[in-house]
Order: sequence, then C-alpha cells, then structure tokens
Amino acid sequence: GLPCLAEIPDVPSPIKGRGQSPAAAFRRIVAGESLLAEAFRRLRVRLIQSRQDSRRNILMVTSGVPGEGKTVVSVNLAVSLAMDGRRTLLIDCDLRYHTLSTVLGLADEPGLTRYLKQDQETPGPWPILRHDFGVASLDVAPAGRRALHSAELLGSDRMAEFLHAMRQEYDWIIIDTPPLHAVADASVLAPLADGVILTARYRLA
Repeated sequence: GLPCLAEIPDVPSPIKGRGQSPAAAFRRIVAGESLLAEAFRRLRVRLIQSRQDSRRNILMVTSGVPGEGKTVVSVNLAVSLAMDGRRTLLIDCDLRYHTLSTVLGLADEPGLTRYLKQDQETPGPWPILRHDFGVASLDVAPAGRRALHSAELLGSDRMAEFLHAMRQEYDWIIIDTPPLHAVADASVLAPLADGVILTARYRLA
C-alpha cells in the first residue's frame, strides 16, 4: 500500500570503477543521460513535489534487510539534490558498520559517534565534512568510529538537537541507516525524520 517513488535500475558498484574515486563515480552516475541517471532525477522531482513544507526536509533511507541498495540510493539522491542547487547534507547513521563512509572512503574522524558521545553541554564543532564530489552544495557527516551501543546514541537528545540545528542550515538532509530487521537503529531514528524512503530489491536471480 505504500507509494512507489521510483524504480532504480541495478547500480554497478562505484568501488570497482577503474581509475576514479567512488565520489567521482557517483557524480558520473547522476550527471549522465542513462536510464539510471533519469531514475534518480524522477526520484528527486517526486520528493520535491511531495514536500508541502520546506521545513520538513529530513529524509531517512532504510531497507528491510541488507543488500537492497539503501546506501547507493542515499548517496545518489543526495548528489542529485545538490547538483540541482539545493544545499544538502548526507549523514551516515550506520554507527556499527559505517557502510556509507566506507563506500566513499571517508576517515573515521571527525565523526558522528564522537560528537554524540560528548557531554550534552559541550557545543560543536559539527561532525561535517565537505567531500570532494565536485558539487559545491553537498556536505557529508561520516559515522566515525564504530559504536556498539548505537541505538542509544541515535536516540539521544544530542542527536535530536544536531538534526534540529542542521534543519536550519540545509535544504535537504538525507540519512543513511542500517536495515530495519538487523538492528533497532533505524526504528529509533524514524521519529526524528520527516519522511522515510524504504528501498526494496526485487526480481533477484
């Protein structure tokens, strides 16, 4: 009964791209004229058209189980929004395995884990990097070092305050999370988001 926002063709792993960085591979995917690029444009347009309040700008991307493309969708959607001139923040909230940070080759620090573990009264600096996507409007917040008690960190007041502050700074915030059936992290984050994109792979061989 959920609306289908877009059908995304299979995305080749950018890590396997020869002679280019993963970031460059993602940018090439979205900037091209392929069916894949057009699918992400359709997703971007439908999200923009469906938003009735510009303050409702936090989207969480998750899946039921691993391997359904949530991280690839998160990155490509964020790059697509930024290339459209919208200031975008991409957050890696997989604090156990930091899949997004691994795919993009991001360092552990600065990272979200350290920020969330700081005392509640301690101000920033925010755990945000300007990553070299060749897109001026895109920033990334890496997961940081692995956190075993990630659900407690992501459900903390400090995480809610971080997202509230970022809401004022960015047009769109895309959050990449672990699968729903694996750990409780995505369920904890869902109430802090304005919408949830659920990716589902189908017609597997």
